[in-house]
Amino acid sequence: MAPHVNVDASLHTMATFLHLLKHLPRTGWAARGLSTVESVASHSHGAAIWACWLAQRSNLKRSERIDQRDPIDQSDRGASAPTEGSPLQLEKVLKMALLHDLPEAVTGDLMPSQKESLFGPSKDAQREAIAAAEARFWETLLMPFAQKQGDTDKAIFEDWRALWAEYREGETPEAKIVKQADALDCVMQAIVYQELHERSLSDFARLIEKAAGDDPQLKEELQAYWRQSLTPKDLPF
Repeated sequence: MAPHVNVDASLHTMATFLHLLKHLPRTGWAARGLSTVESVASHSHGAAIWACWLAQRSNLKRSERIDQRDPIDQSDRGASAPTEGSPLQLEKVLKMALLHDLPEAVTGDLMPSQKESLFGPSKDAQREAIAAAEARFWETLLMPFAQKQGDTDKAIFEDWRALWAEYREGETPEAKIVKQADALDCVMQAIVYQELHERSLSDFARLIEKAAGDDPQLKEELQAYWRQSLTPKDLPF
């Protein structure tokens, strides 16, 4: 007879949440009549890839700007010279991107109309109801550690909750780049769907501004990609 194994309840809970996210369709695509749409977990993976790209791109451009500065000019300006911000923390960016939609395992991927149907027309009431559900998500994940002190897994999940909360606040450079990546993944997915289905998803074009951030070159590229995706073509796959 096999020995009894005490499976950590938190790991089982996380596995269940991940299973739900892997099979939870992104509502916005399904509502527009698209078939076989991406899951929430698929989107999180895409957002993490774009967040990595955006963060590394930002850090490389920052290094280039520093390298190109005239050392004589900098010494003349002395203490009044503007300082370059710190580079983005790539590990933090990636963790935040992977975690940003984790509570949707319990809240679902709700469209505005669904929020109104479930919680009423008040935006404040909607936010409060969803925030309460998100809080329960983290409480459920941390419940097995309620009586534990100094537990490694507890520290990890508490770190995740703090990173997720930082993302929701959207004030730090890393949170801002992940929010940009969230929009960028949505724009790029819309472009792919427009090409695959040869139909317009024009309402998603509004996200191009957010997806580009403060990069005018990226904005131009995204606008060009969007226009090209509306032109019928032979796809390479």
